[in-house]
Amino acid sequence: MVAIAQAGTALHHAEAEGHFFTGINGYLMVFFAIWWAWMNFTWFATSYDTDDWLYRLTTIVQIGGSLTIAAGVPRMMATGGAGVTLVFTGYVIMRLAM
Repeated sequence: MVAIAQAGTALHHAEAEGHFFTGINGYLMVFFAIWWAWMNFTWFATSYDTDDWLYRLTTIVQIGGSLTIAAGVPRMMATGGAGVTLVFTGYVIMRLAM
């Protein structure tokens, strides 16, 4: 949720500066990364209804991946480069938890 809010704020700033298409590309990339990884995790959680220590640990790892994505969003939306690497790393963390 924090990462999507960060991306939305960056999209707003890009639109205000007249760079809408650049901003929407970054926003969609971040939104897709979070949505896809979290959707798969919630599907697993509702389908199997587990509540053991391993499930709770993977939930914490998922949250860590989401926060990693959120940390990279401002840099990615502003400059690209290092921010893209951080967003990609957060996505990989979220996927590894699955």
